[in-house]
Amino acid sequence: MTIDLKPTLEVAIPAFNEEISILHILLSLLGQDTSNFRLKYITVYSDRSTDNTDNIVKKTSQKYPLVRLKIGKTRLGKYLRLNEIFRDCKSDILVILDADIALDGKKFLVNLVEEMNSDKKFQMISAHQIMVRPKKFMEKIVYTNFLLWDYVRWSIPGYDSGNNFYASATAFRGSFARTIQIPTNLTDPHLYLYLMAANCRGFRYCTKARIFQQPITTFKDYQRFLRRPLGKKDDNLEKLLNVSAEEIYRVSVKYKIIGLIKCFWYEPFYTPLSLLLGIYGKIYLRLWTNKNSSSIWEIVTSTKKKFI
Repeated sequence: MTIDLKPTLEVAIPAFNEEISILHILLSLLGQDTSNFRLKYITVYSDRSTDNTDNIVKKTSQKYPLVRLKIGKTRLGKYLRLNEIFRDCKSDILVILDADIALDGKKFLVNLVEEMNSDKKFQMISAHQIMVRPKKFMEKIVYTNFLLWDYVRWSIPGYDSGNNFYASATAFRGSFARTIQIPTNLTDPHLYLYLMAANCRGFRYCTKARIFQQPITTFKDYQRFLRRPLGKKDDNLEKLLNVSAEEIYRVSVKYKIIGLIKCFWYEPFYTPLSLLLGIYGKIYLRLWTNKNSSSIWEIVTSTKKKFI
């Protein structure tokens, strides 16, 4: 009798009203290469979805037993729903994915596991997120505004920065995930997760495991994104961990210049326009007074598109 020593892996997908994309991500996961791990299950954690998300997952689970559905009794928002996911984790590796992404190839999970296995210090691994380039003029300006920041954060040596933890696709060592409980009073739980890993030098960015994400393409969604509390001062977090969020998110001018040069190289026409949009964004945030401290964010709808 042979004993399978490959690590066990489970996938969790927190979802709210993802009827457009949920089947695509489930089928992509079911078609993944599993040569270096044992896939236990794929669980969708529905955050009280009001569309057809739950029914799609139920039908998929009837055909594919690996797929499971857990429906929350109340809407918590993504990050507080993660606490439930962390508590439920029983595997060696936990992969948490947003529902509205696309995986690049059939070795996405294999690449994450390979990275995790390469060093026992690694506790949390962030996948490489790439935006899909839109076609319309105004959409390209918004897209380039985000692309510019991508080029900046990718210029940081070793990608070792809180700016490179986007949480759209993340692998956690199971033993580490089971120790995490995100405090409910934080406005930037995203930074809390990064710090939990970074404090034990366990954060890693994996360029081989790539995902694609639809960009924000409307002005209204751009404003909604700006109003999210991520990346902003969180007094409760700073008191809890004795840190300065501003210091953690700060990027050297050197890497900003490198990112700007790269963006001008690849998007010479749209980069100046995206810089103007960025100036508008800073003014908008200064004038906006209804600061958001809720764990439930405003939904950005323009990213909810089918991947072809």
